[in-house]
Amino acid sequence: MTATPTAIPFSRLIATDAINARGATKDGIDELAASIAAKGLIQPLSVRPASGGRLPAGESPDANVKYEVIDGRRRHAAIAKLVKAKTAGWSKTSDVPVLVRNEDDTQALETSLMANTVRLPMHPVDQHAVFARLASQGKSNADIAAAFGISEKTVRQHQALGNLALEVREAWRKGKIDAKAAQLFTLHDDHAVQTEAYKRLAKQDSYGLSEHAIRSALAPRRTPVKGCGDLKFVGEAAYLAAGGTISESLFDDDRFVDDVPLLETLVRQRLEAECERLKGEGWSWAAIGDDSGGDVNLFDCNNVRSTGEHDFNNYPEEPEAYTAEERARSGCVVELNFDGSKIEIVAGLVHPDGAPAERVSQIDIEEAIDAAGDDEGDGEDGSEIDDIPASEEDAGAPFAISQALTLSVTQTLTVAAAEAVAADPMLAMRIITAALRCRFHAPSNVRNEGNPAVRLENMGDFNDAFAALLQSGDDRVRALFCEAVGSTFELASAKWQYKGRDSGVQALRDALSADAYLDAARTHFNTADYFARAGKAVCLNAIAEMEEAGVTGPVPDTLADAKKAELADFATRHARASGWLPPELRHPSYVLLAPTTTKEQAA
Repeated sequence: MTATPTAIPFSRLIATDAINARGATKDGIDELAASIAAKGLIQPLSVRPASGGRLPAGESPDANVKYEVIDGRRRHAAIAKLVKAKTAGWSKTSDVPVLVRNEDDTQALETSLMANTVRLPMHPVDQHAVFARLASQGKSNADIAAAFGISEKTVRQHQALGNLALEVREAWRKGKIDAKAAQLFTLHDDHAVQTEAYKRLAKQDSYGLSEHAIRSALAPRRTPVKGCGDLKFVGEAAYLAAGGTISESLFDDDRFVDDVPLLETLVRQRLEAECERLKGEGWSWAAIGDDSGGDVNLFDCNNVRSTGEHDFNNYPEEPEAYTAEERARSGCVVELNFDGSKIEIVAGLVHPDGAPAERVSQIDIEEAIDAAGDDEGDGEDGSEIDDIPASEEDAGAPFAISQALTLSVTQTLTVAAAEAVAADPMLAMRIITAALRCRFHAPSNVRNEGNPAVRLENMGDFNDAFAALLQSGDDRVRALFCEAVGSTFELASAKWQYKGRDSGVQALRDALSADAYLDAARTHFNTADYFARAGKAVCLNAIAEMEEAGVTGPVPDTLADAKKAELADFATRHARASGWLPPELRHPSYVLLAPTTTKEQAA
């Protein structure tokens, strides 16, 4: 059947439901109108004479008759929008390119259906790639947005998806991941990081490429601004002034704190400043409480006015309530309140060790290693102050570390385990079931009261959350369940603290997927902090383990007599390269990385 190309004034074109397979819609009309305004009509409309589908005898297509649109109803609606707004010179008399077909109602409806079903749409991957190519050819986001009638944020979304690593784009094209998963891969713009994460997660079970697993792999330390107590305490302006950044999600309205370590540093600095202020007011000591990342457990302190052990509930907490003489004999614990918005001070406390605890700052730990070069600050017996073993029975162990360092290392255990549990929904279900059945002394807190490093902030009203879950698919529910289980984990403890809650920690760790857990543990374990705060014996024993495994190369004979800073630096470099972990973090499948895979030798 022939079609005659011509041009017809817009005022003589009409669109009816009778011969259109596609119903009338406003979806995407604004964008289509913008593209027609920028480029003109690229594809002519298919039309037929309104008089039953055929031209009256002796009339040509340019005769003064109406024409019904068979194919191109959305283009017709977009032009109507331009005509109404008198945009880009469009008016009722503007000629519209058309193909005139002499078809009756049945034939026209068939043509409309074929045009809308046989046409192969572009895969979203190809569409996004075109936006990326336009940008690479020098088109600004503003120009692209104007040409397509979309916002600049939408342009950035297209470009981010079009710039994904090739492996990720091909996985999307082949249906191995969906659009939401592809969006999450844009959290990191390095192709190598995207590719490594995809290959690693794809090797896991069907939940390895869940939203939670992808987010954990690409942005593990990003924290939502909403509900971030540390940011509320420090203030967004102060965080930004210190060099921190806040990024906005391309695909939703969330905002994220990008530099969590910096924010934690700013919090600690303010708490330390408060401690100095209190000491300036005559208190013999002031320390940060362990609930806020410090060294002193409030419940291990007696009140200066107390006559019995751990009896401070009936004594004033306010610093102003104590005399100068009492201040000289006691101190204060400084912590953040329950939501992290302000400082709380408990005063009049006798330090549990009789003197303030020392702790190597985690602020710029690399500088801390250099600063420790001359072994200054040693205790009376020649050991580092921060090397005091957690208990007497551990004093002779090869990796005996202090109470504070034990707490730090086991917090890493908590974070790694919380990430790793995403790989095994059935294990997550077993953990929660066991915790509910035994009720007490479980390594997970079922009320989402896990360690602050993994705890979920206020996620909204239960009714809203429950309603959303009822509407979610099984894979989504499983992923959220795993994330929720991880948020209950509290595996961090010093050996002197909460002995009952140590039960089950090792069993939980050992049940996790070895690959997922060890990857997370090595990501979060701060080797520099560990060796800076551990004793010389710990450094030497770690180096010996690495040497025995062949990952250090020849160890200098003089290293045994080296100063602490040199030992710590040597151990740190090789631990990072070989994936060395302290005993507290070792999974049954833990092994040092082979020499040929270390970063130094690969370089």
